[in-house]
Amino acid sequence: MEEVQKLIQNLRDKNPCVRSGAAWALGAAKDSCAVEPLIEALKDAHWDVRRGAAMALGMLKDARAVDALIAALKDEDWDVRWSAAWALGAIKDARAVEPLIAALKDEHAWVRCYAAEALGKIGDARAVDALINALQDEDAAVRRSAAWALGTLKDIRSVESLIAVLRDEDPDARERAAWALVKLGSRIVEMLMTAMRHSDPTVRQSAAYVLRAVKDANSFESLMSALRDNDSELRDRIAEALNAIAQIR
Repeated sequence: MEEVQKLIQNLRDKNPCVRSGAAWALGAAKDSCAVEPLIEALKDAHWDVRRGAAMALGMLKDARAVDALIAALKDEDWDVRWSAAWALGAIKDARAVEPLIAALKDEHAWVRCYAAEALGKIGDARAVDALINALQDEDAAVRRSAAWALGTLKDIRSVESLIAVLRDEDPDARERAAWALVKLGSRIVEMLMTAMRHSDPTVRQSAAYVLRAVKDANSFESLMSALRDNDSELRDRIAEALNAIAQIR
């Protein structure tokens, strides 16, 4: 307790490096008495102190910090904004949903990325439409985060948009979209079987990958028909999917 009080005092040190280090240390200390001083530190003149305070509040996961962190989503420094988004995702308070949706339009990609992840962690269906829009973000990292978030939300409204991401130029975005579709399970088998006939081989390969993970017997005939595809990698994926289905039949 004495050490925590000393760190709290260090939040008022003249040296911003000391103040920033104290903020990080208070987050690691996991002592709730640090919450109010850290909230006050979100108003510090130095951006690194504000960032440290935001990250520390996220580590403490105390709902008292939500309003101050929401305000920090509009900080002049993007490092503070993404840290606030991360912290709100760690706290998982529904009050942050609408402000985080607004942060999906932030000028900096990192802020948009962490806002999407935070919305996935909070798990509120109000975020679905905004996350679907984020699947078309110009930055691949944001698209990946949006796909992951939609996978955690498991909302059927996102299926068509996630299938579209199966042809994204970024392989990690395609992988996240495939993972998200797997989370939606057998409800999407019919749409995936349609995707198996897509003109883009990348889409066909990803659809086969998802069908392998879903293991739905209803896709067996469609996969068998697709074994005649000219794409050797797709045929390998189909064989894997058929083998997975055969094990449950």
